[in-house]
Amino acid sequence: EVRGVHIGMAADEARKKLGTPRDKSAEQDFYVFNDNEAVQVYYDKTGAVTAISVDFMSGANGVPTPKEILGSDAEAKADGSIFKRVDYPKAGYWVSYSRTAGSDPTITITIQKIR
Repeated sequence: EVRGVHIGMAADEARKKLGTPRDKSAEQDFYVFNDNEAVQVYYDKTGAVTAISVDFMSGANGVPTPKEILGSDAEAKADGSIFKRVDYPKAGYWVSYSRTAGSDPTITITIQKIR
């Protein structure tokens, strides 16, 4: 769940939770909450949420750790980047945590329905 939005939720319900998107279509909405946080929500042909991706840019507050998202730590590479994905087949989705390299990293957390 991201800001009250979850996989399988109807687009209208997701939009009520997140507000007015910067860009809106039948397939995807794009939200910018501030200079440091953006969310993309993807929909299937029936209008149900199939994926949610959150980007935390450098300087964002309250960025969750891999352990908070995935239930376990994720090892950083030598350049500081991180990528880890955990599948939850019984729940029907996967979750990934990605951190770019460098001193101003972007952290992306994605939840997607398993197809």
